[in-house]
Amino acid sequence: MVMAEGSAVLRRNRPGTKAKDFYNWPDESFEEMDSTLAVQQYIQQNIRSDCSNIDKILEPPEGQDEGVWKYEHLRQFCLELNGLAVKLQSECHPDTCTQMTATEQWIFLCAAHKTPKECPAIDYTRHTLDGAACLLNSNKYFPSRVSIKESSVAKLGSVCRRIYRIFSHAYFHHRQIFDKYELRNITVKAIRPLVDDVFTRLTAEEWRQLKLGAPSSVTKFLLAELVMNMTSTVTSKLSAALGKEGMSMTVEKVQSSLGDALRKSLAPGGSTDSESLDQFTKLVAEEVTERIKASRASYSTSTQSNGPPRCHQTTPNQLEKMVSCLCRVLKKSASDIQGLFKPRLRSQKTFDLLDKLSPGKTTSSDSDSTSRSRNSDRASTVRSSDRGTSEDVQEILKKELRDILEHLVYEMSESDLSGLISESSLEFKAASDEIYQIISKEGSVKSSAPSRGSESSKIPKGFWKGVGLKIKKLLAKLFGTTSLLKMGTRVQKKFSKETQVQSRESLKSLMDSVESLLLTDTKDRVSPANASVLSDVLYRYITADLSVATPVEETKVSVPKSHRKMYSDIQERVINFLPLMNWWFSKEAGDYTQRVTSALMEIESLVVSHVSEVDTAKEQEASRKKTYVRLLMEQLVTRVYAKAKVNWFFGEQKDITKKLFEKTWAEVQDIDFDVSPKTIDKLLKAVFKDLCKTWGCPEMLLLSIRQKEPENETFLCHRFTRFVMKYNLMSKDNLIVPILEEEVQNTSSAGESEA
Repeated sequence: MVMAEGSAVLRRNRPGTKAKDFYNWPDESFEEMDSTLAVQQYIQQNIRSDCSNIDKILEPPEGQDEGVWKYEHLRQFCLELNGLAVKLQSECHPDTCTQMTATEQWIFLCAAHKTPKECPAIDYTRHTLDGAACLLNSNKYFPSRVSIKESSVAKLGSVCRRIYRIFSHAYFHHRQIFDKYELRNITVKAIRPLVDDVFTRLTAEEWRQLKLGAPSSVTKFLLAELVMNMTSTVTSKLSAALGKEGMSMTVEKVQSSLGDALRKSLAPGGSTDSESLDQFTKLVAEEVTERIKASRASYSTSTQSNGPPRCHQTTPNQLEKMVSCLCRVLKKSASDIQGLFKPRLRSQKTFDLLDKLSPGKTTSSDSDSTSRSRNSDRASTVRSSDRGTSEDVQEILKKELRDILEHLVYEMSESDLSGLISESSLEFKAASDEIYQIISKEGSVKSSAPSRGSESSKIPKGFWKGVGLKIKKLLAKLFGTTSLLKMGTRVQKKFSKETQVQSRESLKSLMDSVESLLLTDTKDRVSPANASVLSDVLYRYITADLSVATPVEETKVSVPKSHRKMYSDIQERVINFLPLMNWWFSKEAGDYTQRVTSALMEIESLVVSHVSEVDTAKEQEASRKKTYVRLLMEQLVTRVYAKAKVNWFFGEQKDITKKLFEKTWAEVQDIDFDVSPKTIDKLLKAVFKDLCKTWGCPEMLLLSIRQKEPENETFLCHRFTRFVMKYNLMSKDNLIVPILEEEVQNTSSAGESEA
C-alpha cells in the first residue's frame, strides 16, 4: 500500500493489506534510504525486484561496510529459511529423519544442548534457527545495524555453517519440497514493465485499431516482441530458481508459478474467468516449459561435447497463435487498460532523418493515418506525379520502410540512425532502379508486341512474383539490420562503460554480416545454428570490431572476463530475436511485399507509357540525326565536285554519298550529338576545309573519294566523327566556330603527311 502526504511515501504493509498489494511502493535508491535499516531494505528491494539476479543482490553499494553487508544477508537468509522449515514439517518427521544428515557421509550433532548430541532433522532445524535468531538479535554482539565489530563478524561463520546443513538436508532428502519452495510465483513487477513499454510505443491510431481487434502490422510486431520477452523473462526466472538439474517442469507447474501475474499485467481490474486470457496463459506456460526442457537438454549435452548449446526455437505458427490470442485479450480488456495507454508522439527529429531515406513529405499531423489510407496515399502520390519513373518506385518502397523502421529506431542515437540511413540509401536506390528497369523492360516488350486489346499488353501476374522476391529481400535486410542495431543500442545503455562509439565502418560490417547470415535461406527461415555467429556479430559491432561474419567462415570472438556479462546478455537477446525474425519473414514480410507490389501494379500503365514515350522520342531523335548526317554527306560530296571543277554523273555521286553515309553513320549513331539547321553550314565548311588541307587540294580529295579505297573512306569518316564529337561538347557554350577552326589548324600538318 502506498500512502503519501506531499512527497512522503509510507513504505509499510498496513494491517488489512491484501497479499496482492504487499510491497506496493516505488523502488528507492540506496542513497535515498535514510534509516538504520537501509541495508536490509536495499537487499529486500533487490530480491523483490528480481530474485534470480544473484549478482545484483550480492553486490554491495559503493562504500558499504563489508561486515554489515554480510550480517544483513545472513539475517535475510534465516528469514527466508524459516519458510522452508515450515514446509519441511509436513514431510520431515522425527521417525523418518531420525538424524540430521545431508549426504550419507556425515551425521551432524545439534549444538543447542549443553553437550552436542544427535537430534532428528526437524528438531535440528528448529534448534539451529532459534539459535541463529538469538545470536543475530543479540545486543551484546550486534548492538548496531550500522557498524559491527570484527570480533562479532567472526561469529557469522559458525552460523552459516549450521544453517547450510538445513539447506542441504532439504535439497538431498526432500527435493520436491525444496524445488516447490524455490519455484516462486512470477510477480507483476516482472511482467508489467514489458507491457507498459508496448503501450508507450503505440500511437493513438494504432491503439484504436487494436481495440477494434484489427491491429496494424506494426502493432502485431510489437505484440510478438512482447510475447518473446514475456516467455524469456519467465524462463530465466524459473531456470534460475530451479538450477540446471532441478525438478522436472510441466505446464501445470509453470501456470501455477505464473499465478495471476499475466492477468494483473494485461487486464488489471478485469474478470479473472476470461477464456482468452486463460488460453494465453496456457500458451505462455507451454512455451516456457519447452524452453526450460531444451535448456536442460542442451546443458547435459554440452557437458559431454564441445558443440554449441541448442535452444528451443518458437515456430512462426506458434508465435502467430500467441499474438492472435494476445490481441483478443487486449481487445476484451481495452476498457480496463485504457489508463495504461499513453499515446506516443512521434519524434520530429526521427521523421526528419527518415525523410532522407524517403523523398515524400511526412509530418506529425498526418502520421496517424490508417493502413488503408497509406495504401491510397501511395497510389495518389504516383498518380499526381504522372511520370512512372524510378523515383515513383522509390517512393512506394520507402513509405513501407518508414512503417517498418520507425518503431525499431526510436531508441537509437541520432548518429546511429543517420549512419543507418546513409549506408542504406545507395543500396536502396540501386534496388529501386533495378526493380524499375525490370518493370520497364517487361512493359516495353509487352507494349511493343502486337495485341488485339489493351489487356494483352499488361504485365502478367506471374512476372510480379520475381519482383516481389527482390522487394522482400530488400525489406528483410533492412529489418534484420535495424533490429540488431536496436539490440545493440539496448546493450550499450545497459553496459555503457564497456562499449565504444561505433564508426561508419563497423555499421557497414554489421550490414554485410546480416546479409550473409540472415538472407541465405530459401525458405524464409533463419537457422538456429546462426545464433552463436549472430551473437558474435553484435558483440563485434558493440566493441567496434570490423570483422565480417559468414556462415562458412565462422570466427569465434575472444570475450574478456570483463565483457562476459554483456556477451551473455547479447546471446539471450539473439535467441529471442531469431524466432521473431522467422515470424516476420513468414507472417508479415509477405504483407509488406504485397502492398508494395499492388502499388507498383497500379503504376504499371504509367511505367509502360513512360517507356513507350522514351522509346518513341529516341526513335524520332535517331531519325533526325540520321537525316542531318545524310544531308551533310550529300552537301560535302557536292562541294568537293564543285570546287574540283569536275563534271559528275548523278549515279556516281549518289553511290559515293551512300557509301560514305553508311560508314559515317555506323560511327556516329551511338554518339549523343545535336546538329541544327543554323550550324550545319558552319560544320560543313569546317569539315571541308580540314579535308582539303589534309589532301592538299579539292582535286586530290575528289580523286581519293572516287577511287573508293577503304582506308581513305575510313579516314574521312573518322575526321567527320571527330568534328561532330568536338561540336557536341562545346556547342552549349557557343564555341563551335573557334573550336572547329582550332581543330583545322592543329590537324593540318599531320593531315598532309597522312595524305
